[in-house]
Amino acid sequence: MPLVSDRGVPVGACLAVLALAVGVIQRGGYNSTTRVAVVLISLGALVAALLGRSRPAGTVLVALVVGWASLAGSALLSAAVAGDPGGALEIVGLLTVFAAGVAAASATPVPSRPLLADALLLVAVVVAATAWVGVVWRINPLAYPVGGLWRGASTLTYANAAAALLGMVFVLTVVRLAADPRVGRLAALGTYLAGVGIVTTLNRAGVIAVAAGLVVAVLATRPARVWPIVLRQGVAVGIASVGVLPILVDERPTRPVLSVLALLAGAAVAAGIDREWSRRTTAMVLALGGVLLVAGVVVVAPSLGDGADRLADARLSIGGDDRTGAWSAAVEEFEASPLVGQGPSTANFVWTDGGEAWRIKYVHNEYLELLATQGLLSALAGLVAAALLIRTSRGVDLGEGAWLRAAVLGALVTFFVHAGFDFLLHVPALALAAGLISGLALPDSATVSDVGAGRTSVTHEGAS
Repeated sequence: MPLVSDRGVPVGACLAVLALAVGVIQRGGYNSTTRVAVVLISLGALVAALLGRSRPAGTVLVALVVGWASLAGSALLSAAVAGDPGGALEIVGLLTVFAAGVAAASATPVPSRPLLADALLLVAVVVAATAWVGVVWRINPLAYPVGGLWRGASTLTYANAAAALLGMVFVLTVVRLAADPRVGRLAALGTYLAGVGIVTTLNRAGVIAVAAGLVVAVLATRPARVWPIVLRQGVAVGIASVGVLPILVDERPTRPVLSVLALLAGAAVAAGIDREWSRRTTAMVLALGGVLLVAGVVVVAPSLGDGADRLADARLSIGGDDRTGAWSAAVEEFEASPLVGQGPSTANFVWTDGGEAWRIKYVHNEYLELLATQGLLSALAGLVAAALLIRTSRGVDLGEGAWLRAAVLGALVTFFVHAGFDFLLHVPALALAAGLISGLALPDSATVSDVGAGRTSVTHEGAS
């Protein structure tokens, strides 16, 4: 008996979103207690996805099993060689969470996947709103000062992780706004809030990653449709940023009234434009928004004082001594054991800077960390797993959900570019979100059956 009809979102996807919400609200699921809860709920989502009427396609299941087994096996091998087999448990749990997200999303019937995208956007809005509130009212740990600048951290309590989640969802929904005529103003407003949240994090890698994801998404779909949405969202987010920039410097007083007014003005630009308006009318509204943005910058700039220089030095410069030192330490660890690495829990990232010794648990580069801790075998396993998943999506007709392919591609590029600058895959909520987004573009069993029957569009029994 099926767990849910194809008219709604299956239980597996609902449980996966619940696990994501639990993780997001509880510091990303990083703490041990919350991590266990996220893993257990994700396992429930995985079981429900496998038992529902709509299941992941057989090719997806094969890719997940082979990918999970190869990555988990290589992690266990590295840990065993290092003398600490239990050190691989964290990696195995994260792989399970990611696989559960992929299975739950790909088991969702294609006509229902926009609802799952809505759920992801809702979670992102919570993250963005708490980051913005944390900065505007200086509530720790929703925001925290670093180098004299307040950064939005949200309920994740880590600014870089918040930027990673918001970046994925922002790119995903921008493409959806451009390609799916059924999407309304609430989605445009949610996308705008996600963009505002990214700005409050002051995360350089997050901005770079979003730019990369948008470029890839535009190239993968119709540029003439996507660029206007990107422009509108950019102008709107810029207006909201004017209300936040003056209060980022710790010594400056907060100005919540200005921040709220700027947020509302940006929302009017982001969600106030109607699809039915002519290009001329839309261009006029965007031009007015641009004028408002420039005027706001002119008014606010004098109040920044030396804070502008501090902001530029801290957030607009490239790299940092701590990152380069950590990356050098990771390279040394890899060179000492290139095949299987130093072990997931026993790698020793230590370096000296100016006579001072530094030691960290995670390198701010997931790829260097993978090589250092698990070696070339795990890197090869990761490439095989990615190739298998990509292969399952090729040649599958998603019907009215065709926009998902470009949207998911852009969102994942955003995430994996960002992973080159921060430790993101070690946060359970981010691994689950990446899995859910990945599965949105993968076939379920009904989709594969339709393609095999020679149909040109996706249909589901009982679906509207």
